[in-house]
Amino acid sequence: EYTSRALKEAGLKRSDGYYSALVKTKKKDKTLTADEINKWVGYLERELELLKPAVIVAAGGAIARHLVPDIKGGWDTIAGQVIYDVKRDCTIIIAPNPQMSFVRPEAQDKLDEVMQVVAEILS
Repeated sequence: EYTSRALKEAGLKRSDGYYSALVKTKKKDKTLTADEINKWVGYLERELELLKPAVIVAAGGAIARHLVPDIKGGWDTIAGQVIYDVKRDCTIIIAPNPQMSFVRPEAQDKLDEVMQVVAEILS
């Protein structure tokens, strides 16, 4: 719902980019465990290998830190950063996890901004 709103406001369709969190299921606790992350990393890397997206929207800290290991800061610091990944030959844009919008409305505002950046990059 939150991602759909941001995409619509930016004039984007889901097929215009690769939008992903790292873990594809509900996390067991407030923070992800190493087991949860390790379970999904292989799937993520295989998807990226097959799809070869020009733009990746990394939605959440876990995927941001996996794709850009040197990134530092909390979501409010890293969200909106645009990084070119030479290895994957794509642009990575860090976004807040859309589910954060439920409890932190400012996360939706940042997600909307990120999707505007995606639209500009793709135009």
